Amino acid sequence: MARALAVFGDAGVGTSNIDNLSINGVPISVTGDPDQRVDVPGGVVIINEQHVSSDGTIMVNALHAIIFGVADVVVASATAGSGDGEAKAVQASY
Repeated sequence: MARALAVFGDAGVGTSNIDNLSINGVPISVTGDPDQRVDVPGGVVIINEQHVSSDGTIMVNALHAIIFGVADVVVASATAGSGDGEAKAVQASY
């Protein structure tokens, strides 16, 4: 689950909740820190990915898996801010 919260005039804050994550059968210790990177063959998985724009809008992706030249998949995304706000369960582009 990804959560984003923005209060007008303040920078946004975000969190992700991920339990029992494993990649290719290998358990991954989720730290809870923003932008935790796990290298995988041909790409990277970013856990609790967070971007804050200049207007304070925050975008949080619980998981962002990138296999270079093959796939770019986001699982659980939330955005909050003065200009935009939405939540998506799964978003993928190939």
